[in-house]
Amino acid sequence: SLISPNSAEIRWDVNENQPNCPTNSYIVEQKSGDQTRWRQCGELNQESEPVLLIKDLPYDELVMFRVICENEVG
Repeated sequence: SLISPNSAEIRWDVNENQPNCPTNSYIVEQKSGDQTRWRQCGELNQESEPVLLIKDLPYDELVMFRVICENEVG
């Protein structure tokens, strides 16, 4: 992963052991500091490489990310 003062490249592993329920897309969310709500900062389809560059991050503040997998069920 690449990190700069205002951006970060995040990567994640893809679980390919679910042949009966393939992933359609990945939603990436972030929250900063004392925030209680997550906000979407990116979305990728299943054909994309599991990597995303997040820009305009707050400087000198903790930022957390999570990746949500979506399939045909939800």
